[in-house]
Amino acid sequence: ELSLGILVNEAKDIIEISEGQIKQIGLVAYEKTSYFTGVANLDSRLITLIDPEKLVQSLEGIREIQEFMKSQKEE
Repeated sequence: ELSLGILVNEAKDIIEISEGQIKQIGLVAYEKTSYFTGVANLDSRLITLIDPEKLVQSLEGIREIQEFMKSQKEE
């Protein structure tokens, strides 16, 4: 397994979103945007929810990196 982090330029605040506030979006059906899991509309803000594991798996070359790390661990 790889440990990864995501660097953001700015985070205004951390908020809690209840299940009832999340709406499913059609973009999850598309292979290239499967990491979008839903959208929440809060206080005139549109917030896109992203599954970090699916996002990482969609990165070009990530499988090769994972295989390399696995082979290094086994040696």
